[in-house]
Amino acid sequence: ISLDNSDDMAHASLANAYHKLGDEDKAEKHHEEAIKLDPDYAPHHFNYANTLYDIGRTDEALAGYKKAYELDNTLGEAKEMIAKLGSK
Repeated sequence: ISLDNSDDMAHASLANAYHKLGDEDKAEKHHEEAIKLDPDYAPHHFNYANTLYDIGRTDEALAGYKKAYELDNTLGEAKEMIAKLGSK
């Protein structure tokens, strides 16, 4: 990030690391930045949805899974989560 703040993959990786460390505020910030930098990259939406799901924000997670699947319909895990969350 310090070398290239416009690297969406760096933000996505940092977001995932913060999530694993339990720092959800920083994770959310970097997921959002990754999406802002490359809004058409489905894995960014999927990973952010996973973070939201893990912290109990299931409505927002569902929207993220739907966006990820809309961008890339080969993301079977996104489709599974849509079905799981849509049935609640």
